[in-house]
Amino acid sequence: IEERAIQISRVYKTAENKPDCFHAFIKSNPSSVSNCIIFCAEHEQGDQIGEKLNDINKKFTRIYDENANQKDALDRLANKEIDAIVACISFSQGIDIKSLDKIFLVASKTGSSDEGHRETIQRIGRCIRLDKENNPEKVAKVFDLVLKKDDEDIQAENNRKLWLTNISI
Repeated sequence: IEERAIQISRVYKTAENKPDCFHAFIKSNPSSVSNCIIFCAEHEQGDQIGEKLNDINKKFTRIYDENANQKDALDRLANKEIDAIVACISFSQGIDIKSLDKIFLVASKTGSSDEGHRETIQRIGRCIRLDKENNPEKVAKVFDLVLKKDDEDIQAENNRKLWLTNISI
C-alpha cells in the first residue's frame, strides 16, 4: 500500500493541468508573482511554470539542484532583481529572506506523513518569518495547487488541505 501511495502522490504532484491552472491564476493576479518562491515537483514542471512566468513578463531564476547557489538567488529576490524563484528542491536550513511573503506549492507531498508535513512546513517557513524592520504588517500568502475530484484517491490531497487550513490563521 505504501508503494501505491507514493505512486499516486507522484501523479498528483506532476498533474499536467497544474501549470495551466497556475497560469490562469497569475494572469488574473499578476501581483501574486512578486517576491515569491514557486515549488515544483521536477525540472519539467519547473520549465512549464517558467514558460507561464515568461508569458506575463515576470523575471525569475530556477533552482533545480541542491548544489545551486541558493543564497545568490535569494539575494536577487530580496533586491527585487527578480520576481520569483522556481525551485524543485527545499532550500537549505539557515537561509533566510525576511521580505519573502508568498510561496506557491505547485507540488507538495500528499497525505499526512511526517516527511510530507516536515517538507511543507519547511517550505511555508520561508515566507512566514517576521520582518519587523521593513514590513511590520507583513502577511504571508501560501498558494497550494491541489487536485479536486470526488474519488477516494484524492483523499490525501483533501487531508493536506484540511491540515494546512487547521494550521493557518
